[in-house]
Amino acid sequence: MTHGFLDDLPGERARRRKRRSTPPPPEADGAAVVYRAVRCPNGQCRSKKVPVYATKLPVRYHKCLVCGCRFKSIEEEK
Repeated sequence: MTHGFLDDLPGERARRRKRRSTPPPPEADGAAVVYRAVRCPNGQCRSKKVPVYATKLPVRYHKCLVCGCRFKSIEEEK
């Protein structure tokens, strides 16, 4: 939809949002962690849709999006 003479103002295209480039991956320094996908502990559900809603490291609190079960996971150091 055009609005007439205001469409041709200089700098109109400059106001458009610039695309953000993806940041480069971090440098490999030899550090690595083992990641295990968290599942709902409800025996009937076992869904992987369990986002974190609060964190107080090393404890993370989750709520299952499928059944609504709330639980916590504890990060352990090996």
